[in-house]
Amino acid sequence: MKILRIAAALIIACLLWIPVSAETVPEEPAVLMPKILVQSVSGGGMQAGETAELHITLKNTSRRTALLNLTVTASAAAPMDLQSADTLYYERVAANAEFEAVFRIRPAHDAPGGPYILPLQFDYAYGSGMTGSGSGNVRTVVIQPVRMSFPKVLLPEEAVVSDRLELHLQAINPGVSAAQNVRAELQCDGLLPEQTVFFGNVGGGTSAEGVLNVQVTSLHGESPYGRTTGQLIFRYTDENGAEHTETQDFSVTLKSPFSERSTEPEQVSPKYWLRITAGIGCGILLLTAYLMLRRRKRVQP
Repeated sequence: MKILRIAAALIIACLLWIPVSAETVPEEPAVLMPKILVQSVSGGGMQAGETAELHITLKNTSRRTALLNLTVTASAAAPMDLQSADTLYYERVAANAEFEAVFRIRPAHDAPGGPYILPLQFDYAYGSGMTGSGSGNVRTVVIQPVRMSFPKVLLPEEAVVSDRLELHLQAINPGVSAAQNVRAELQCDGLLPEQTVFFGNVGGGTSAEGVLNVQVTSLHGESPYGRTTGQLIFRYTDENGAEHTETQDFSVTLKSPFSERSTEPEQVSPKYWLRITAGIGCGILLLTAYLMLRRRKRVQP
């Protein structure tokens, strides 16, 4: 018993010498750096050579932390050219909120059609003075339109039924993108084309030529002859498969083959000219002989 009492006294004495610890302060939870993601893009399809306005929807993905002093910077490389400021500023973006960045951009006139990337850079502050950054990509598409030109085809003012016309056609592509399945056809009452002119694929900066043979026929209706109107129709497709059509209007007067008979005076035959010449010669000889005979009579005494 004595030993137990001594041990208890020692334990009590040790406890009395243990210093009282300060109240434990809970640690603050770590604040993760917020991330910004590209949600959607409006106006991403841009015509080459024309200014487009990109409306980019961005989102602060943090559910608790707001973004402060945020800058969004776009980096446009050739053949893209920014037409607005490259950096946008936002004083505060709430947690889990979406916001919009708008940039005006113009692809070069000769920019090849296809997809392009517009890089974005984000810099911001958050929490208790901490800073963060991030990046994103905006996907856009440049549309290079087909620019076809078809010189005016000259037709005669008048055509005679049963005649055959030869029309020379040309297709010119002054653009960058190729035109596919370029062809031409004629539609006109009284003119019957023998075929459709097929130019095929006409690449940018090139041209193609073709000949359209047309048979002149009579008109459908009460009168087989007279004025008729028609169209030359040029068709082609672009690289996206969309078909385009250009037309040229014309008019022609169809005439009867009998109206084209020659109205010039009938040519005098060579034999008839010989007779006239001989007659004139005889007349001159007779006149000369008469004058000589008359002179002699005056000279005689």
